[in-house]
Amino acid sequence: MIAHRSLVGILGSLLWAMWGMGVTAAEPHAFHFDDCLGTSLDLVVLADDPAVAARAESAVLSEIDRLASIVSTYDASSELSRWLAAGSMTALSPDLTALLRRCDHWTAASGGGFHPGVAVATRVWTTAEAAHTLPSSADVAAAAAAMRQPPWRWSGEEAAASGIPISVDAVAKGMIVDRACDVALAVGGVHGAMVNIGGDLGVRGDLDQAVVVVGADPHRVVDSVTLADRAIATSGHAHRGFSIGGVRYSHIIDPRTGRPAEGVASATVVAASAADADALATICCVLSPDDALAIVESTPAAACLLVSGDGQVTVSSAWRGREHGRGATRVVPVAASASQGTPAGTVVLDLEINRPGGGDG
Repeated sequence: MIAHRSLVGILGSLLWAMWGMGVTAAEPHAFHFDDCLGTSLDLVVLADDPAVAARAESAVLSEIDRLASIVSTYDASSELSRWLAAGSMTALSPDLTALLRRCDHWTAASGGGFHPGVAVATRVWTTAEAAHTLPSSADVAAAAAAMRQPPWRWSGEEAAASGIPISVDAVAKGMIVDRACDVALAVGGVHGAMVNIGGDLGVRGDLDQAVVVVGADPHRVVDSVTLADRAIATSGHAHRGFSIGGVRYSHIIDPRTGRPAEGVASATVVAASAADADALATICCVLSPDDALAIVESTPAAACLLVSGDGQVTVSSAWRGREHGRGATRVVPVAASASQGTPAGTVVLDLEINRPGGGDG
């Protein structure tokens, strides 16, 4: 597997003693890897027997490696890196095309609150932090101007990069989670799968997963949901940012201004796909709380929990109680703090940010 850094981590270990399974007699089989895309991978496969689970594990690992060789910006030999370096109109693979098209969708849907060219502004603020001074207004304005242009141009199914630094991390890791779930379920004898890559988590098939969300204080449980045929991602600046002149600025950049985002301290998003949950979590940290709620409310099967800088929690209407068939997002009351332990089989998501560069949340 490649070793590039990612977005949201998990807190603590994952225990697999209890599962919300359906009528199948299959059993869950858990696998853990410490070096997957620069973070950890936890895989749970609901399978007829250990041999089936092992085949699913192999399929998942192969798919992650295959996609990393396509979409990584940290591997100079990946298809994405080679395309960016070429700068010419090129026919792209279906996987890379799908990734870029999804980025285009969220750039348009967010009104510019999402932009793959945010890496331009991240470099400006990283350089300023190293110099112990705020970036000049001219440098920030130039970065914002660059992000008002498309990051690439299309001609049919061919595309050419615009030449500015690009980061697709806010969609790519979620896309890999989605595809990993797909290949696991494609193995005969597999009835459900959960894939968690550094906190981007997808659940598919006859498997439910309880997820506890904690905030900047790891001992404070913010809320808990149970997922079935859904994905979840969290973005925020609790543990990462730029420190300049004794002031800490968010590492999440607002592409519209070229400056660190200030509205939402953290956002947890449930969506039909991990790619969309990943992108929406970043977008929600850039937009105002009202605009963040609006874009989530307009996205089918999506729900969000937002935490402001002073700790105030706001949730979308679908976060609590709305049914979406088997994919309902069900809130589970949590009486104990994270430090007092969580039920077996529960994943605890915190706001650890371990992806370098790119400016994604």
